[in-house]
Amino acid sequence: MENDLVISLQGFDDENTANLIGNFTLTIIKDLEKEYNLNISKLKKVLIAYDFETALEDISKEYGHDESYNNEHVIAISQLQPKFDSKGLYSEFTLVLSIAFFYNLFEKDNSISFDNISGIIHMMHNELIDIHQKNEFKFDAGKLDDEHNDAIFVTSIRSWQNFLANCMSAKTATPEFIKIDLYSLETALIEYPEEIESFIEEYKNDSLSLNDMYLNVALRIKSIADSYGRAFGFISSLEISPELYPSSLSDLLENTKLGLLLKELGKCFLELTNIFNQGNLTDYSMFENANKIVLSIYNLFGLSHE
Repeated sequence: MENDLVISLQGFDDENTANLIGNFTLTIIKDLEKEYNLNISKLKKVLIAYDFETALEDISKEYGHDESYNNEHVIAISQLQPKFDSKGLYSEFTLVLSIAFFYNLFEKDNSISFDNISGIIHMMHNELIDIHQKNEFKFDAGKLDDEHNDAIFVTSIRSWQNFLANCMSAKTATPEFIKIDLYSLETALIEYPEEIESFIEEYKNDSLSLNDMYLNVALRIKSIADSYGRAFGFISSLEISPELYPSSLSDLLENTKLGLLLKELGKCFLELTNIFNQGNLTDYSMFENANKIVLSIYNLFGLSHE
């Protein structure tokens, strides 16, 4: 980590609390970087704010992003903001954290305790891995936001990034985080296919436009792939107890057409990660096999993608 990393705190009424959280944040970032050999060299600032939405907007304006923040961002408690250079490569990052990120530090009387920090460490580990993989990318990151911004490609790369984050941070994961991601995958596999079929049926009955049908279906297929990426990151890295990995989820992955396609997508994740770890992930075309699997998921529901 470079010596110029700034920990900035906004909206704190108590200076002592601000100093405790700021110093704690800097310490765990340094420890995680050293322990797991993470490349976070372009992380210039960590902004911890009570008003998360305003903090995001301020950094967005500073970095020249034309972006407004909706409820999805407000509900979140962390957001990595990148700055691009003239070649479309990442030049620096600011990590914006809501005070809710540090919820487990606060006692009922609002005093600070460091007795329950394992969840915060894992979340920070995830954030730093996101920076690590972006630093290690060898291709034009800006293209994620322009000509490559189609549903198939975005689904492929985002779900792989989710896989990589949980795969690399598995050693700091708590049972609660593992359970949440496996439960989310099971819920997605049960509920989203029915919703997708419902949207398609509405379109066929002329009660939903083609554009609205496509947007709703694409969102759910992306959510399925994202959920699988996160869950498979843990499944492939840890021996998970039956209490956290129910047989009902295993059945969905082993005995449904969608589950079998996701397992094929998982093989792509492993291949991409091996290439990434060798420093050879240099072109978007390397996601071609993953793209084909995502397209097959569309085909499974009787849809093509042009």
